Amino acid sequence: MPAPRPAWTVLVLAAPRGPPLLLVDGTAGHPAEGAADLAERSGGAHAGIPVRDHAEAVSSPLLVRSAVDFLGG
Repeated sequence: MPAPRPAWTVLVLAAPRGPPLLLVDGTAGHPAEGAADLAERSGGAHAGIPVRDHAEAVSSPLLVRSAVDFLGG
């Protein structure tokens, strides 16, 4: 049996300027759809938290928790 999907999907997107953005999607849907929905609901650029690189985003539970809190989750 496959493992259940996590409630939050963390996405790291390249920003036009500055560091990448960490996006946290609470829809538990397809990541691309969730990112589009999240950006629409939160006003785009405000949907992210700057991170230095992908490794920092995926290895930092505190950063992920901060992103969830930031997005009201």
